[in-house]
Amino acid sequence: MKKSVFLSIAFFTLLMISCNTTTNTVITEKIPTISYVKTFGGSGNDIMKKNEILSDGSTLLLSSSSSIDGDCVGNHGSSDICIIKLDNSNNILWRKMIGGSLDELSYDFATTSDGGCVVLGTTNSINGDISINKGKKDIVVVKL
Repeated sequence: MKKSVFLSIAFFTLLMISCNTTTNTVITEKIPTISYVKTFGGSGNDIMKKNEILSDGSTLLLSSSSSIDGDCVGNHGSSDICIIKLDNSNNILWRKMIGGSLDELSYDFATTSDGGCVVLGTTNSINGDISINKGKKDIVVVKL
């Protein structure tokens, strides 16, 4: 009995010593500095969902927005889907708010071969850009 208690204490002591060892890690890579900051949005909540750099160097930004001003003008109600296209210097080329008087949330987009995009989200609305709703929250697919 004494031998097993001694072995148990010795085992846990060794375990504690090995778990408490620390190693000093030297960071050899240079920490990057911030070279550019730009924000997009307005006075409401603007929540980024996806961005993609296109073959021409422009960028598409997809968000859900409750803003009625700033970069997300044209809100139809509570929250709308907001898609913004930027040039290669991050200036706004165009923006589109998609929605109705209730909640729309963005989820994803895919670019199309004709230079447009298909936007995926959900909707609770039956007005504004959304003419049909089959229940409470429906999937919405919009081609731009």
